[in-house]
Amino acid sequence: KDSGVDIMLGTLSNDPYDITLANAALADSGAKGFFKVVGVQWNVLDKTNSGTKIGSLPVWATEHKCGNYPWLDGYNSSKAPNDQAYGVESWGYLRDAINKTGVTAYNAWNMVLDVGGNGNDTGRQWNQDALLVADTGSKSLKVTPAYCVFRHFSQFVDPGDKVLGSSGETVAFKNPDNSLLAVMYSAQAKDPFVVSMGGKK
Repeated sequence: KDSGVDIMLGTLSNDPYDITLANAALADSGAKGFFKVVGVQWNVLDKTNSGTKIGSLPVWATEHKCGNYPWLDGYNSSKAPNDQAYGVESWGYLRDAINKTGVTAYNAWNMVLDVGGNGNDTGRQWNQDALLVADTGSKSLKVTPAYCVFRHFSQFVDPGDKVLGSSGETVAFKNPDNSLLAVMYSAQAKDPFVVSMGGKK
């Protein structure tokens, strides 16, 4: 307390075990005042997106899903796909975390990995996707579709922006200067959009 350090309660990943522990900590009169934010990932983020509450603290999504899942059919054991499908999946996770949970921060787990998708986890075979791919063969840094999703949010959404209610494949914000912003996804890219915001189309 004397050092003025704020504490993140998390990162919570094990459902329901971590949620039970977090709620116990928040119910403790001596402990609850030290927690300033709840950090969640994967399973617990899915729960908060479905309405589960963990106190009344702001929520951070601390770890984006890593893609190319070894436990699912279609796993690529030779390299990380870093494909359009993972970009679309990434959009869905960001959209739901913002619109349903109301996260105030969303973090990528793997910002940069090599072509194979290998990190420092040598205990299991899991070629994970990333936002950027460092290709030592061509000495280049390649942008992935998931990067483009994160970039769109990061480029246009600023600290202090407030999330507005929205529908469809849209996340809407109101900026501190009262201007409005919508981040959208179109599966066909060529589809026309009519956006209705603030009484205007």
